[in-house]
Amino acid sequence: MSILTQLGIDQTAYVQFAIFVGLYLILSQTFFKPYMKLFEARRKATVEDREHAKKLLEEADQKIKEYQSKIHEIRAESQKQIDLAITAARKEESQLLLNARDEAKKIYQDTLGDVTGQKEKIKKEIIAEIDTMAKGVSEKLLLRKI
Repeated sequence: MSILTQLGIDQTAYVQFAIFVGLYLILSQTFFKPYMKLFEARRKATVEDREHAKKLLEEADQKIKEYQSKIHEIRAESQKQIDLAITAARKEESQLLLNARDEAKKIYQDTLGDVTGQKEKIKKEIIAEIDTMAKGVSEKLLLRKI
């Protein structure tokens, strides 16, 4: 006996093998190829989407760096302008204080001159009245007119 008969394989095995090959050829054309094309298309789309997402992330990172650089430049420029404004304000403050001091000094000098003038005027008036007062006091003390 042959090995095939001992294994229980007869003529129907050839028919089953032919049916299997035929079904494989038919199914590979109608089912397996479209499925593999679809599978490959999905894989390709996934890979392309990942690459596109990676590219978009790189572009976003680049934009963020550009914006941060611009923000830094603008902040530096604005700080420079603020410093200039502060310097100008300090100069103006110094000038205003100097003008105020000069004006206060002038007012002080004018007031001092007025006070001195009034002092002298009052002194002269008092000296002029001293004689009259002295006569009045003498008359009252002596009880007669001088």
